[in-house]
This record gives sequence, C-alpha cells and structure tokens, in this order.
Amino acid sequence: MAKTGRPKKYNDLVQFNLYIERSDLEILKEAVKRLNENHNTGDYTLASYSRKIFSTAARGIKEKMKIQDQNKLQSTTNSEVKK
Repeated sequence: MAKTGRPKKYNDLVQFNLYIERSDLEILKEAVKRLNENHNTGDYTLASYSRKIFSTAARGIKEKMKIQDQNKLQSTTNSEVKK
C-alpha cells in the first residue's frame, strides 16, 4: 500500500481527558494566534502548542525527580557511613 498524505510527526501519542480553566484556554489560544502571526505561518495549533508545553514541563519534572533520587541515595549512603 502506498503512503499518501503528510507523514506523522509523532508516533507515540496517547489521548487523555484534560480540563483546564476557560481563562487559561483563552491565553493559550491567544499565544497560538501570536505565534502564527510572528512566524507568518499557520503551522502552530492549540494541540501542537499544548504538546510542546507538556513536553517541556515533563522534561523539567523528570530532571527534578532525578535530582531527588540522587539526593535520597546520597542521604541513604551518608547515613550508612555514619553507622
């Protein structure tokens, strides 16, 4: 079967329910509108911008958890050395 259409940019998307404040949604819509105006494009959508926000936040959270795990391991190691 021949491939047609635009190739998928994301291969591992998962759908889930999300409820946000209406005022937050309006802010995001305005941000998308301004992004498209600033870049003279229509490439940015609410979905793509939301994915970018989640991805950036998730990477930050992952880094914080990594630091917490290292601190916990250090704390455990230090308490064992003191015994």
